[in-house]
Order: sequence, then C-alpha cells, then structure tokens
Amino acid sequence: MCSLLHLLREAGAREQMDALATRAAAHAPLDDPRAVGRLLYELGEAGAPEQMDALLARDPAAHAPLDDTGSVVRLLGALREAGAREQTDALATRAAAHVPLDDPSTIAWLLGALREAGAREQMDALLARDPAAHAPLDNTYDVVWLLEALEEAGAREQMDALLARDPAAHVPLDDTYPVARLLYGLRMAGAREQTDALLARDPAAHVPLDDTYPVAQLLYELVKAGSREQTRALLTRAAAHAPLDNPSTVVWLLERLRKAGLQQRVDALATRAAAHTPLDDPRAAAQLLKALGEAGAREQMDALLARDPAAHAPLDTRYVVDRLLEALWEAGAQEQTDALLARDPAAHAPLDDMYNVARLLEALREAGAQEQTDTLAARAAAHVSLDNPLAVAQLLKALREAGAREQTDALLARDPAAHVPLDRPRVVARLLYELEEAGLQQRMDALATRAAAHAPLDDPRAVAQLVEALREAGAREQTDTLTSRLPAAGLFDQFIQVEGNLEQFRFGREPNGSAASPWSWDDLE
Repeated sequence: MCSLLHLLREAGAREQMDALATRAAAHAPLDDPRAVGRLLYELGEAGAPEQMDALLARDPAAHAPLDDTGSVVRLLGALREAGAREQTDALATRAAAHVPLDDPSTIAWLLGALREAGAREQMDALLARDPAAHAPLDNTYDVVWLLEALEEAGAREQMDALLARDPAAHVPLDDTYPVARLLYGLRMAGAREQTDALLARDPAAHVPLDDTYPVAQLLYELVKAGSREQTRALLTRAAAHAPLDNPSTVVWLLERLRKAGLQQRVDALATRAAAHTPLDDPRAAAQLLKALGEAGAREQMDALLARDPAAHAPLDTRYVVDRLLEALWEAGAQEQTDALLARDPAAHAPLDDMYNVARLLEALREAGAQEQTDTLAARAAAHVSLDNPLAVAQLLKALREAGAREQTDALLARDPAAHVPLDRPRVVARLLYELEEAGLQQRMDALATRAAAHAPLDDPRAVAQLVEALREAGAREQTDTLTSRLPAAGLFDQFIQVEGNLEQFRFGREPNGSAASPWSWDDLE
C-alpha cells in the first residue's frame, strides 16, 4: 500500500493518491508498527494532513504490539515527525514499561529514540526496569551498543551494573573484531578495571590472524589502551603469520612495526611479503614497493623486483599499470620500468575511464615514454565517447597537461561542443571550464549557447553550477539566456541571485519577462 502511494505521488496522480490515502488511513491494520510508521511517513510526503489525522484518530500508539522493539522505535519516530506528541508519549510510556529486555541492541535503540523524543520520564521508567541486569553477554557488539546508549542517557548507575557483570570475561578470544570492539566500548565508558581484566586474558596471543583488517583494529585499540606489551606481542605474531592477501593492511602493519621499533619484525614481514605477495594484482606490488622503500628495506625491494612484476601485470585492467609504473620509477627500477614499457601499455589500456587514461598519460610522461604518451593520447582522442561530457572534460585536461596539441586538435575535430548531451548541467559546466582553460573560446561559446538554451532545469544545484560556469567564463549573453529561463521553471530565487536581478526585479516580474512596476501594499487594497 505504501509503495503504491509512493508511485501515485511520483506519477502526479493526485486524485487516485487521495483516494488510496483515505482508504489506507481508515482501514490499514494497526498490528504492524513498522507498516503504520511507513504509512504515516508516506501520508506526510503526500501532503495529506486530513488522512494523517484520520489514521492518528485510530490511536495506533495504543494498539501497536510491543514484541518487536525495532518496529516500535520506527513508529515512535514517525509519530514524532508527524507532530503527534500525545501519541508519541503514550507509545513511549507503553514501550518503556513492557518491551522485552533480552535484546541489548534494541534496548539501546529504544533509549536513543526516547532521548531524541525528549521523553525523559519514559527513559527513567525503562532504566528502572534494570536492562543492564537482563542483557545477555554473548553478543559483544550488542553489549557495547547498550553501553554507549546508557552513557548517552547519562545512566552511570546502569553502566556500572552492566560492567559489574564482567563482559570482559565473556568475550570469546577466537574472533578478533569483537575483542577490539569491546576494548573500544570499555575505553569510551572509562572502564579501566574491565579493560585491564580483558588484557589479562592475553588477547594478543589468542586472536586469529586470518583477517588482517580486524587485527589492525585490535592493534589500534591496544595502543589506545596503553598496552605496549600486548601491542608488541600482536605485532610480532602478525609479522610472522598474517596473510598477505590485503596489500593495504600489510603496508599498515609494516608502518606499525617500524613505529614500534621492531626492526627485526619489519624485516621478517617485508621478506615474507616480497616473496609471496601475488603479482597478478599490480596494485599490491606497487603499494608494497612504496612501503618497502619507506621502510628502507632495499634487500626486500630487490627480491620483489627479481620476481619480475612488470612481466605479470595485466595491461587491460583499469587503475593498474599507472600505479605500478609510478612505483617502479620512484624505486629507481629502470630495468623493470623499461620492461613494462616494452609491453606497450599505451596500446592496450582500456579507454572506458578517462580518469584512468589521464593517470596513465601522466605516468608515461614522467617515465620519459613520449612515444607511448603520444600513442595513448591519440587513441583516447579518437575513441572517447562524445555522449559523456565528463570523459571529454577529463581527457581535455589530461591532453593539455601532457602538451598533446596534435591530439587535442584531433579531439576538437570531432566537435564535442556540438555533440555532447546536455542532460547533466553539472558535467556540462565542468566541460565549459576545461574548454576555457585550454583557450578554446570559440568551442566554449558554442557549448555555452547550446547549454543556455536547452539544458534541463530540474536540478537547482546543477543549474546554479552551470550559471556560475557561464558567468566565470564571461559568457554574458548565454548567462542572460539561461537565467531568463529560470522563473518559468520555478527557480525565481536563483533568478534574483544573479548579479543585477535583485535590484531590477525587486517588485517582481511580469509574464512577458520584464520587471514589474513599483507598487506598495496600499495598491493591493
């Protein structure tokens, strides 16, 4: 029913929407709080206050079942947004007194909803039922969520009661992330004693290392907890055993080891990574090369380069070759750089993403591969889709920065200013900017004229950007053409913000577009 209301509203079928809204308000069952909340929202969006009042008159707050706390919270929010204060208070009172206490996450959610509704009395009633004593401790995430909600509610006594049940003793050490999450929650709660109790269980020696992301999270929390011993122990284990399938985390671990002064472990992890990082992902090799360079691990850099990453890099994958080429160049690996260039990446690079093409053009240019730079620039200029003004703008910028005048002329010969679609004014504005930066005044004027006359005006922010782009480009005539279209599109506020219009049209605008004559309130009598 709510979906149909939404569709009718979107289709502008006001009569049918009103009829359905009236039926729904009168007959929708009240035993599903989530559905009632959604219906209230849709009625509000549809501008149907009469039907909202009819639905509220049926007293959904009194009929909503309380066995699904999450649905009750959603209905509370809908009642509050509808301005139904009395019903909000009634439902909050029922919920505080009767919702089950066996799910810490939903109790936390309800506490937050009551706090947002300003229902302090009901919050106190809920807290008086002692949720801290009833919360099961087998789900660490829920316990932490409840701790945070109790803190935000200022319920220090309940926080202490929950901490007294010793959640630190219940979190399993065979799952790394819950340990990190609980350390975070205890830190936020200022529970130093519980933090020490958890650290005493020696999580650094027991957590699994098969997923390096939660290991990184736990390391962060150990550092925040001031546990130097546990931090070093976990770093030592990770250096020897952490998987190498996530290059970003390996790089992060190398940095952590280096900052901790564990140079021997830096060398151990660097040696493992250099020997075993898969080379079918050139990004991993590029990231690792840079990290090894920053760590001063020259021997391991040489070991990685000896595995010949330049020969293994796929050339038809986006966001790959440019990063590896850049890393090889920065590492001073001239032989590997030449080997990668010998495979002619300029001829194989995909052209479906001009941002990636721009990066590769820059990398080829910095590597001194002028011939390949010219080749890639020529391919891109000939094949970039003129249906994509953003791609044309990105390529124009890249060609300008590469000094590729001949290829720029080849692109302009395809006359993008006359062919790019105008359905995305924000992107058209970007292309106008790039044409101006390239000194292509005639091309910019042609595109500005088309955009001013035909760009859609259904996105006020995008239209504002287009107006600004035309103004900055000095396209006065086109700016006037575009702004003259704004009032008819319901954008009079933007119209009068254009320089000079506020004063000229201070008394309004006539249907023919001219400024209205001066008038006063007395003229309306």
